[in-house]
Amino acid sequence: MAIKCIYKICKNIDVVTKLVTEHIVKGNSVKLLSAPVVKEDVLEKEEKKETFYLRSKVDYKKLDETTKQLLLSDFTTPPPFENYDQE
Repeated sequence: MAIKCIYKICKNIDVVTKLVTEHIVKGNSVKLLSAPVVKEDVLEKEEKKETFYLRSKVDYKKLDETTKQLLLSDFTTPPPFENYDQE
């Protein structure tokens, strides 16, 4: 009976390990599936992020075109160039 339980646990560990490895190889972010400790803290953080986003959006609209272009050129990066023809 105990051997069957150990076998099932090992099999589940293998399945989870394989799944996490696949996500890492594909470049997906892996997050732990656990509930937040205090829901109020999460709501407060989300509210702060939302107000910061809205304030930033309003401030961005107040900028002139040259400043907007400067910000876009300084804080955005083009995707990396990958040459697949070389081997």
